[in-house]
Amino acid sequence: MGVPEPGLAPESEFRLLVEQVEDYAISLLDPAGRVVTWNAGAERLKGYTAEEIRGEHFSTFYPEEARERRVPERQLAVAADEGRVEDYGWRVRKDGSRFWAHVVVTSLWEDGELRGYGEVIHDLDEHRRVDEILDRISDAVVAFDERLRFTYVNDRATKLFARQEEELVGSALTELVPAVESTRIHRELRRALETQQPRTFEHHSELLDRWVDVRIYPSDSGLSVSVQSVSEQREQHERLREEKALVEQILEVSPMAMAVFDATGTVVQSNARAEALLGEEGRPLLGRSLEGTEGTLYDEQGDPLSLEDYPTRTVLEEGEPVLGYKHGV
Repeated sequence: MGVPEPGLAPESEFRLLVEQVEDYAISLLDPAGRVVTWNAGAERLKGYTAEEIRGEHFSTFYPEEARERRVPERQLAVAADEGRVEDYGWRVRKDGSRFWAHVVVTSLWEDGELRGYGEVIHDLDEHRRVDEILDRISDAVVAFDERLRFTYVNDRATKLFARQEEELVGSALTELVPAVESTRIHRELRRALETQQPRTFEHHSELLDRWVDVRIYPSDSGLSVSVQSVSEQREQHERLREEKALVEQILEVSPMAMAVFDATGTVVQSNARAEALLGEEGRPLLGRSLEGTEGTLYDEQGDPLSLEDYPTRTVLEEGEPVLGYKHGV
């Protein structure tokens, strides 16, 4: 392997870089992108010793498809022009295995001259190990950085956005879905970043064509967001509301006294006829327990019925209808 021409002072500059960043794989590159040296974290992560990799171009750690698109060269160019470049993507170890990484490449200058690059890599495979747990959650779970770029998506989220994880992670939300900028969800994301306060709301997403429950949790590194479809729940709630309205309408127009009891024997609905027959002054029928109505029903001989003989009690205890029962009030 070739050794790059001297230009950087590896020990001093690399030591300065390491002092600022801990627990990361750190590499020092020359202006052409060749490895000058790296720390023990890089050796553990990528599998090469410093002696093995010194002089090799850092594109060695990129998948073949990324090298064909000249992604490494473009990233160095951006870092040189803008000072740094940040990326989420696959990298390759010495044994050929891949790992998902968060990479920051920073250009290093001295007296107006480009002296090289510092590359800092965070192995995200540890975070990806929680996928199995998160993918069991019915919610779509995503994480954004402070620029609203995806840093994590679970399996449910990829289905929600109809995109592969590789398409989402590292991409800005507004680049993938430009129309989102005019939505409430985008406004709430920005508000959570600005205020650092959690946000929770239900919203009908025109983009997703469904009602969703959105929960946003800010942190120093960005946002964690869970999105759960609640369209079915809302449709069910609407059906129940309509059914309740229909029952109330039937109750009110019925010439018969009608009351509805819950499983505990408490009156939860009654019509005006039932209130007139069974209600007492100062004690409306609604809300009274079955025991509270004892003494209001009579048998055919005019004797008060005991609570055990109430047809309502029989229905609640046995779960069977009672038909044709006659009593007085």
